[in-house]
Amino acid sequence: GDTTGDGGADYVVDRSRLHDIQNGNMYIEVVNGLPLSVDVQVQLLDGSRQVLLSIPRSGEQVGVGSATVDAQGTVAVPASGRSMILLTSADVRSFDTARYMVYTLSFATAPGASAVRFRMSDYVHVRIWSSLSYRVNG
Repeated sequence: GDTTGDGGADYVVDRSRLHDIQNGNMYIEVVNGLPLSVDVQVQLLDGSRQVLLSIPRSGEQVGVGSATVDAQGTVAVPASGRSMILLTSADVRSFDTARYMVYTLSFATAPGASAVRFRMSDYVHVRIWSSLSYRVNG
């Protein structure tokens, strides 16, 4: 609920809706405009910073190779990748108790790679979203 980054909740989650969720999917999409490979991992933490849920669950990271570089070592074409993680109703309920979300980006050059150049225009875009299936009482 902290949308401003000040450490406080900016809105209240309707907890009754979380218990109606049966399952869902979480998507992590990475567009890598760096001449390095990028790995991404997301974790939900409780108030004492203990891990409630790692995404992906295996603890491994979602990996995207390096962008294509030209003969001068400058990024010519970004690389991209997407991963989908199935969420159970228990996974979704962990969002209720989570106080923090931490994401980790790891970078690496390819073994034996030639020199590359970093430019101010190089980037990494990470987009995370979910689709949820919930029960409607009728």
